Amino acid sequence: MIPVDIFDVDLAADVRDDFEARLKRGKSVEEATKLVLRKYRSVLEDEDDMATVYLALAALQLERGGIRSEIKPHVEAAIAHDLARWENEASPEIFEARKAVLQRLLEGLQ
Repeated sequence: MIPVDIFDVDLAADVRDDFEARLKRGKSVEEATKLVLRKYRSVLEDEDDMATVYLALAALQLERGGIRSEIKPHVEAAIAHDLARWENEASPEIFEARKAVLQRLLEGLQ
């Protein structure tokens, strides 16, 4: 299976689980975001992993009212990186499917 959806990637699913666990413990979206970024700080050194983490956080925030301004620049960079990677590594059909998923996040940045 090719992971077209954001949360088809194991790292993104882990980010979602950690984020939602923090919300269940009473943290705000902003607090949960900061705590997740702190937990995953070491993986942010890898450009692909960094894109995955920020795309996951953006999708989670979008589900909860909108992408917060503090991560928007990172999300824009993650989308650009992810699109370039998928364009080079995936078939045209898969690339278009991933592009549609990322388009929703782009719209959330407005």
